This record gives sequence, C-alpha cells and structure tokens, in this order.
Amino acid sequence: MSLAVEALPVDPTLAFLRPIRPSWLPNLGKQVAADVTSVEAFIHSTLDALAAAQPGAVVLALVSPIYVDNQEIVELSIVRWRQWGTTPINARDLAARFFRSQERGKYGVCQAPKWGLTTIVPTVDIQSALDHETNAAPMAAVYGFNRIGYLQKDLYPSRLYYPVMTGLDDDLTVEPTGSKLSISATHGLVATACYWNAGWSPGHPSQISGLCGTALVGTADSLHSREEFAPDRHFYLWRVTRLRRSSGYGIFTEDDPECGIIPQHAHTA
Repeated sequence: MSLAVEALPVDPTLAFLRPIRPSWLPNLGKQVAADVTSVEAFIHSTLDALAAAQPGAVVLALVSPIYVDNQEIVELSIVRWRQWGTTPINARDLAARFFRSQERGKYGVCQAPKWGLTTIVPTVDIQSALDHETNAAPMAAVYGFNRIGYLQKDLYPSRLYYPVMTGLDDDLTVEPTGSKLSISATHGLVATACYWNAGWSPGHPSQISGLCGTALVGTADSLHSREEFAPDRHFYLWRVTRLRRSSGYGIFTEDDPECGIIPQHAHTA
C-alpha cells in the first residue's frame, strides 16, 4: 500500500468525523457470518434498508468487524462492481486480485495540502480500473495517501474507501460535512462516507485496521462519463475474514477468506 509521506496528529479532512452508526444498517453479530446464506441475507437486508431510507442511493463499499471478542474477530467487506459482458466470475480469485491491487496502489494516491481540509481523489480511465479477466471494475477502492493522521490510525489502511470514477477530466474532492465526508465531482455530490465503532479491545491485530466500520454511499449508480458504455450489470463482491487465537493473549491467525458474488439488476442511471 502506498501510504503517506506526511504524518500529522490528525488528518484535517477527517478531523470532524464522528462515529455514528447508519440507521439503515442491520444489527451486526456472529450470526451474520454463520454461513454463505447468512452473509448474503445480511447484505440483501442492508441494501433494502438503504433503499427504503434513501431512495436512489447505493452502497458502494461497506467494511466492518461484525463480531469481536477476545479470541475471535470476524470482518465483512462489501464492494459494488460493474461488469461489461457475461464472463463468469470466480469470487475468491477476483477478491485476491482486487485486494492485492489496492495494496499496490493501483487506483492512485490521494493528495492534500498539509493543513488543508480538502483531499483530492484521482479519477482514472476505464482501462486502468478494469479487472481484465472479468471485464469488471470496482466502484470503490482504498487509495494511497500523501498524508495520514496517526491518531486516526483505526481508519488506515483499509477502512477509507472512496469512489472509483472513470472517464472524467477532473478529480474528486473529499470534504468534511457535519459528522460525515462528502465526495464530489465537478457536477456535484457523488457519495458520502461515515464511520462507527463496531467493537472494543485494548488493541487489534495487525492484519486489520481498527475495530470501526465504514460505509461509502453513492448518490446515484453512475460513476463514469456519459461517453462510456453503460455496464451490462452490477454485482457486489463480498469477503469475510476470520481471525482467531486459542487464548486471550496469543497471536491471531487468519483463516482463508470466504468470498462471494451477489448479482444485481442492470441499471444505467
């Protein structure tokens, strides 16, 4: 992961974030990840609840611990994708490529002046965003940063998802708005981001970020220029990560992740 060259106590863009759990987020707990059926039922209920609370809005990314105790931590991540064509998708392989791409900084580096409130998120061309094996592109990703707030380390490196927008000439801007973040393009607001506390521990394993959850919600289901072809479908890529230890003071070990795909109806808004 391409991390910061500038470390501050607090990143000014994130300074006004307050932990507020979204009202549309269903209850979390160990039962959410009991099996594939439970995971997908939770995701469907999350999408339905958001649609009822904010018609027209879509979940672009959601990542959170869903269960935390002294011997086990279970984390769920969800990212919305668009796909052209009907190439079959192996969820585990796609997840491995996607998370590896994020670690290598494929989607670019966010830039911000040392004390400025605004963070700039780069836009990319569609070919750079594509996973060429599936002809699909994520609608959100973790970017690199040219600065971080070391007192906000729970959000780094895998909690701050921003939109992946393609085919635009200008970059995105991220600015604090109340207790949330507003992400905008030149034509207006495209997404909001929030975070909440999902668990407590005096420390957390190095394999994950902090014990907080984040959600990136798009104001519409279109993150591309009008010159690009509309996707044939959307889908959600999900991954469940389990960390376990045999005692309350041992080292956590990570199980092989569980992954899946949830297709969505095509939408060309």
